[in-house]
Amino acid sequence: MRNGIVDFAEFNEPAHLVATRIGKVDFVTDRGNNLVCRIDMHTQEVITLAGGKLGNIGQGYGTDAGVFLPDSMRMSSDELTLYVTMPNQIVKIDISAGEVRGGDHQINHF
Repeated sequence: MRNGIVDFAEFNEPAHLVATRIGKVDFVTDRGNNLVCRIDMHTQEVITLAGGKLGNIGQGYGTDAGVFLPDSMRMSSDELTLYVTMPNQIVKIDISAGEVRGGDHQINHF
């Protein structure tokens, strides 16, 4: 995945898209690149929110956090958290901090 302007960003199997209520920001899961990305609809900039490493699945911050084959996602009603499904697990992403929590044994602590 290459971050940058939407026209030049490279997705590999984008799977799911959610948007904020006022439509300023979209989030997309990119299964082929094992990423969750943020798209600023005003500037058209794509930024990796989480993923990029296959170690530490479900733990870490930003590109140091691992996500594996992210699929569907849902945003919390306060628009501060994304819940992302991966094979056999769900992770929670704090949107402002980019913190990924969940995966294996911690899924019950949401």
